[in-house]
Amino acid sequence: MGSTGVSATGGGPTGPEGRLGVVTPEGVFLAFEPAGLASRTLSKSLDLLVQFGILMTVFTVMGVAATNLPSTDTVMVVLAIILIALVVLVYPVILERFNRGRTVGQMAVGLRVVRVDGGPVNLGGSVARAALLLVDLFISFGGVGGLAIALTRRHQRLGDMVAGTMVIREKTGTIHQSPVPAVIPPQFASLAESLPLERIDASDLALAREVMGRSLASPAGLPVLVDRAADLVDSKMGGVRPRRMLRSTFLTVVLGAAAGSPQRVGRSGPVGGSRSDPSEGPDRKVGEMEEFPTATLGDTPDPGGFEATEVPPSAGESPF
Repeated sequence: MGSTGVSATGGGPTGPEGRLGVVTPEGVFLAFEPAGLASRTLSKSLDLLVQFGILMTVFTVMGVAATNLPSTDTVMVVLAIILIALVVLVYPVILERFNRGRTVGQMAVGLRVVRVDGGPVNLGGSVARAALLLVDLFISFGGVGGLAIALTRRHQRLGDMVAGTMVIREKTGTIHQSPVPAVIPPQFASLAESLPLERIDASDLALAREVMGRSLASPAGLPVLVDRAADLVDSKMGGVRPRRMLRSTFLTVVLGAAAGSPQRVGRSGPVGGSRSDPSEGPDRKVGEMEEFPTATLGDTPDPGGFEATEVPPSAGESPF
């Protein structure tokens, strides 16, 4: 099993196998794979080609217009400098801000700019990155930026450090889940046998498994959402949870009872949450809770897990 914590080098939280990531305000660990020097160089080269094409098109139009309008060489030079500055600086700002942190080159290579806390890059961050590109790339011919990317754990150039951003690979940012044991504590065996499982369905069990799995994987737990999921399941069962029982324990008992007697579950279907109607899945219900982080930055599954830790007791509740 891996562990989650803050790296000794100050590079940020680490997950299974030392993977770099962030812990969201909800306590969920998001694993990121920072883009390396090679992929970032390729994406920037593609962006420079796009910018060169834009400039050539504009200069061609200006050349045609200059033949029909009275102008001086000085005016044309000033306009050319302004246009070059606008294309070089405004191009990445507009695309990163309004294209989910991706320029054309980054889209082609599969990269994305995000804040170091995992959130989308803001306007100020994009402006800072674009301004310091002058130092990272143009003035130093890529030496400063390349050296910074190679030596920092998050592969950040100076613009990233100032803006508080990092460039990640698109297909990362998965939420780690720990397996939820389907074991009924002995003292709750009688409760498990009496649970009215026929009043809940496979989607309710999938929701409970999803919430418990993410809570166990989280260094802080997700007590509020565990409580909401438990209350939802308990209400459908008719309020069978003993008043002094932890809601996390109740969900564990429900999952264990359903795993032991799947035929008792209200709707036919696998206990693990497989279903023919995706709209009945845990993501829909969790989304209705409004506070649960259902969105990820990519679709690639990551089987990593963390050591399971019990969710802290809510105020006023006993340990069982």
